[in-house]
Amino acid sequence: MGTTLLLAAFLIAPLAGATGGTTYSGRATGVFVHTALGDLRFADTGELPPDGGVIDATVVSVDTSLARADVLLSVTMGFDQTAQSEAAVADVSLLPGNANEVTADFVRAHSLATCTGVAGESELANVRIGGQPIVVSTRPDQVITVAGVFILILNE
Repeated sequence: MGTTLLLAAFLIAPLAGATGGTTYSGRATGVFVHTALGDLRFADTGELPPDGGVIDATVVSVDTSLARADVLLSVTMGFDQTAQSEAAVADVSLLPGNANEVTADFVRAHSLATCTGVAGESELANVRIGGQPIVVSTRPDQVITVAGVFILILNE
């Protein structure tokens, strides 16, 4: 089996350090494609440094044989004892031109963490595989498998 496709924003809560300071972590990735040949990340912020800050990896468009998308927004930040990451993508096409092409008009994931709690949300609009609409559930890690072709993970 070759390909795993997903959109994700990852975040780990800020933690109080041994010296009383806050340690941050976070990462936002617009589109992630895992294949037998390797991983591809588009609009990837990389890891947020432990001392916080802001990393913006927004790109206007991606056009490859595995993914096409417009306006890939990816931002991760940590300061004032709050960490948050957001990834949003418009007009997504994964495996463009393939009979099992995955499309969505809009996909967004946002997560927020403080020293006292975490929250997250996602939006997926008009998701289709091979032109057929997909019902997106509210539960995390919805897995859709097209045997021998790919595994699609929604709300990871």
